[in-house]
Amino acid sequence: MERGKGFQKAVEGTRVALQIIRGPHGTEGGYEMMNRLLSQRRDVTAIFATNDAMAFGAIRAIFEAGLRVPEDISVIGFDDVELASIIRPPLTTIHQPKYDMGRAAVEILLRKAAQSGVWTPEHRLFEVRLVERQSCKRL
Repeated sequence: MERGKGFQKAVEGTRVALQIIRGPHGTEGGYEMMNRLLSQRRDVTAIFATNDAMAFGAIRAIFEAGLRVPEDISVIGFDDVELASIIRPPLTTIHQPKYDMGRAAVEILLRKAAQSGVWTPEHRLFEVRLVERQSCKRL
C-alpha cells in the first residue's frame, strides 16, 4: 500500500491517467488485473505495478490486447529484479537495496536474540532510486 501511495503522490498534478494494479503479487496476478482493467477502460496511459513480476504480467496482457508499451501504456515496476533489464521493452522500475535490507534484518534479529525482555520495534529507512529503461514514455 505504501508503494502505491508514494507513486500516486509523485504523479499528482500530471496529465497521466494512472491505475495502480492490486491483486495477487505475481506475474499471473498482474496479467489478470491488467486484463480486467482493459475490459473496463481503454484510456489508461500508465500502470504502476507494486512489484516487477506484476509488471511483467501486465505487459503480457497489454501486448495480447494489441496495445504497445510504452507507446500506448507506460509501465513501471518495483524491485529491479534481474529480469527487468532483459525483457522487451526493458522495464522501468524502482530499485531497492535488497542486500542492505537483508543485512539489516539479520543484524536486528541477532541483536534481538541476544536481548532478554521486551523487544522494541526498530525501523530503518533505505534509499530507493528510479531505474529508467524503456517501458515508460516521456511526457
